[in-house]
Amino acid sequence: MSGNKLRVLALVHRHLVPPGAVEEGTDITNEPWRTEYDVVSTLGAMGHEVQVLPVHDDLGDIRRAGTDWKPHIAFNLLEGSWRATSRSRRSCSRITASGCRSSRSSAPAARFAGPSA
Repeated sequence: MSGNKLRVLALVHRHLVPPGAVEEGTDITNEPWRTEYDVVSTLGAMGHEVQVLPVHDDLGDIRRAGTDWKPHIAFNLLEGSWRATSRSRRSCSRITASGCRSSRSSAPAARFAGPSA
């Protein structure tokens, strides 16, 4: 997959939406959205098209984004977003019709399931 520009849907908690840009030299070490910013900015710098989706309790937003924007990858930054100081392992799942395997386990990764016919 190297060299391919992907559409990446970054799922973040609604209170941890990272800014679009941070002024050079700004210390973000203690910002609650630091991980989200690092992931989104790094994916963008790698040439991927990233859409940040703030999520709270309406999971329909995720389904709509999957249907309307058709991302290749969903980067789940929600896991552990209710933490004080520790960061949980992040998961990345491919959104395809055929599915794929997670890079962390042998279990199939989550897939986007379109609307029922």
